[in-house]
Amino acid sequence: MAAQVSLMAYLQHGMPPLTLLRQGQNENNTTCLSRKYHAGQIGDVTHWEGFNLGTIEQRFGTILYNATITDEPLNPQSPRRYMNSETVLRTRVDTYLSNRLTRALRCGFQYNNNAPPNLHRRLPLTTVLYDAGNMAQMIEQFIPDIAYYDANHQPAGKAKNRVPGDIKPSYKWAYPRMDGHPTKNHEFRQALSQINWYMTQHESRYSFILTDEALVAVRRLDFKGNLELSEPIPWATSGMLAAHDQGPLDWKLPRPPPPPVPAIPQHYRAHSQDQGHQRDSGRGSGQQPRQESGKKYGHGNRRWECFT
Repeated sequence: MAAQVSLMAYLQHGMPPLTLLRQGQNENNTTCLSRKYHAGQIGDVTHWEGFNLGTIEQRFGTILYNATITDEPLNPQSPRRYMNSETVLRTRVDTYLSNRLTRALRCGFQYNNNAPPNLHRRLPLTTVLYDAGNMAQMIEQFIPDIAYYDANHQPAGKAKNRVPGDIKPSYKWAYPRMDGHPTKNHEFRQALSQINWYMTQHESRYSFILTDEALVAVRRLDFKGNLELSEPIPWATSGMLAAHDQGPLDWKLPRPPPPPVPAIPQHYRAHSQDQGHQRDSGRGSGQQPRQESGKKYGHGNRRWECFT
């Protein structure tokens, strides 16, 4: 019978290394013909210093070290697995990570929700599920590879993707490309623009890119394409950021409301297009139209003129 171990120990099992077969693959990332996302939308890309083991232990240590789960060690004698495309990489992620992450999330949330108050102060977390991207809400038919979404949301398939994730082979995207050759830097930012678009659609603050080498967590800072990236984490991930509904770690980064329409100063005179036509209608009777100088400001179907 397999031993019971802490959730932290369960998550510490390293994944078997994947060997990339270089076969002249196309290194270009996904592009959007409608230009919903493109490399030029990405602003500053900086280091996310707060994403580290110490911060995770401080926030979730009670759960990670006290929740127990049946161990599921990986067989070190398993044959080395190879991959040569994004399709194959997705199957490897599903084989090695999907069930493990699903079990880990279930264990952690059950402990947090059911532990006696005298043993554990329940954290204000929403139970989330890990699944394929199309199991969360699909917006304009853009589908991330991975989704974390509210387990209790009804109807199913309509919940926002709290942490939309993308799977990329390392020949398409890798952390060192950020400061590399201009072409490689462009592809680096192109992939970031794709997940930035997913985050914008779902009003998410967090995302990640998972390659055959490592996981890089991403935090969106604003709506100007400024992002923070964690240090690459070899074949490990965490789903807890998707569970926060409030505070500085809140998963959501909603779009700010549109600015209010400015009040019309008294020295502005508003008139509709019909009024403007009437004003100039004297041309047919030989009367010269009144000459006015000033700046014109468009606003909807009205025209504001500031006279000097």
